[in-house]
Amino acid sequence: EAVQMDVAAAIATLLDDVHQRKALLADMNSVSAIVGLLSSPNESTQQHAAAALAALAEESSAREDLYRLGTLSHIIRTLTASNLRPDNAGDAAGASARVSMLRVVAAFAQDSRYCNMLRITIQPLVAMLESGCTPILAHAALAVMALSRSESNRDALRDAGAMRRMAELLLHPDERVQSSAVQCVANLGVDASDAVIFMSSGWHLSLTSLLSATNADVQGAAAAVLGNLSAVAAFREALLADGALAPILQLLQSDELHTRTAAMRALAIMSQELMSTSLPRDDR
Repeated sequence: EAVQMDVAAAIATLLDDVHQRKALLADMNSVSAIVGLLSSPNESTQQHAAAALAALAEESSAREDLYRLGTLSHIIRTLTASNLRPDNAGDAAGASARVSMLRVVAAFAQDSRYCNMLRITIQPLVAMLESGCTPILAHAALAVMALSRSESNRDALRDAGAMRRMAELLLHPDERVQSSAVQCVANLGVDASDAVIFMSSGWHLSLTSLLSATNADVQGAAAAVLGNLSAVAAFREALLADGALAPILQLLQSDELHTRTAAMRALAIMSQELMSTSLPRDDR
């Protein structure tokens, strides 16, 4: 076991180099052995094996090999088992291993070739959105957000409670978590029926703040969600009172077409509703 741990640690360090990653991919037996180390009872060995696989998963060609070797099955079993016990702040090796495993899942989820094949990961990933460990939470949120980009995953994500939890995470202090949360909420979709809870929970305040994020995808997602909720008069009034109009107008100057489109749509909904409430009820 000590030898396995030393070998796994050495491989994880080597794989920080892109050339070393590509060299290892030429030896499938070695890759298969690393996958097998995920089942090690020693958490340090598991941690280093997971770190090595997370580095490999950054390579598009490696994901093909890792998928064939059943890497995701190993990882999902391990993550599911870890969800059965609470986070342990002193368990540094275990937490680090889970972060690396989540990096692997997120890499696959962001790959269009595999996004629709990862429904089995949804339940354990959504469960990990309750983690008190920010690195674990950030990578779980990234993976859930990536899965939400595929329409075929959205019903399963909603059924698993991803929508409510990601909306709650709009208030999380970590920027990475907020970024994934707003994009996931936009992908899963909100409507007028959600306006009350967004206001009462204060989620709309985070959405307004995210209109000024540095990432255009985040800006566009925030504008899209706010636009959908603006069909409700009370929400629209709160939005205007909180100063959301100016940053939405600013997004019309964005370099990204999808961000400009989201802003235009939000403004169109807001203006349409404003006009409909200001028109006389009859011509008398």
